[in-house]
Amino acid sequence: MYISSVIISSRHVFRVVDVFQGYTGYLQQHEWPLYIFDGAFMFVNALMLNTWHPMKYLPNDNKIYLSRDGATERLGPEWKDSRPFLITLLDPFDIAGVFMKRDKEKFWDHEDEHPIVGQDTIVTDKAGEAKSAV
Repeated sequence: MYISSVIISSRHVFRVVDVFQGYTGYLQQHEWPLYIFDGAFMFVNALMLNTWHPMKYLPNDNKIYLSRDGATERLGPEWKDSRPFLITLLDPFDIAGVFMKRDKEKFWDHEDEHPIVGQDTIVTDKAGEAKSAV
């Protein structure tokens, strides 16, 4: 992911320089920089993310999170949005709640209440079938 971020940031630098040079600039007058700094960078990025997809390194269940120690996996509660559907549709990230300073439940602050994955916990897969959490 870090390499992908560097590649995308390099492309953004190219695009900023391209815009500042304008239509009469070198980058607009010649095609090869576009192929290298835009096309090749994005091709390498897509190839890299398809080869080493980030999902391979994330848990299959969205209820599993890391403890503060960075190594222990815990089974957290299912996320539920208590807001009405229309409000959620219009403000999916709850930006209004941030400005109104609405308190959200921070379940990760109460680690003792959530079991450690692998210690007799049952996790369901995406189809809803129970499986071992080991």
